[in-house]
Amino acid sequence: MPAVSSNEANMGLEGAADWGDLTIDFAKFPPHNLAPLLKGLPEDRCQCPHWGVLFTGKIVVRYASHEEIIEAGQAFYMPPGHVPEALEDCELVQFSPTGPRREVVEAMARNAQAMDPASGAPSTRLEVVEIVRRNAEVTEPSS
Repeated sequence: MPAVSSNEANMGLEGAADWGDLTIDFAKFPPHNLAPLLKGLPEDRCQCPHWGVLFTGKIVVRYASHEEIIEAGQAFYMPPGHVPEALEDCELVQFSPTGPRREVVEAMARNAQAMDPASGAPSTRLEVVEIVRRNAEVTEPSS
């Protein structure tokens, strides 16, 4: 497969396709913080590097020593040791090494299921995001 679009890969709003040792992700998602889903990974941070383009939205990426902002229209590189938070509705494409990505996705799914055991294991990125958003609403004091 020399080239692929989200439509050609029949991915719709989200999905991933393996290209040899890399995985390509097409994703659209609402604002959310991935920090609760990264618990249990080394330093509670994503250890998988990602390269991509943010088409719409804004993301803050937190590292142990600093933060970076990625804005719509920018290409990005997130080295291992990051915690991303979508500040706006986002759409992106990103490329990640398949093995490390799989480890992170499995940890995120376990954490999402632990946050909402009654729902069972989430099967899509949007289900994971909704669990995080519901949990954040419950744990944040209302004003």
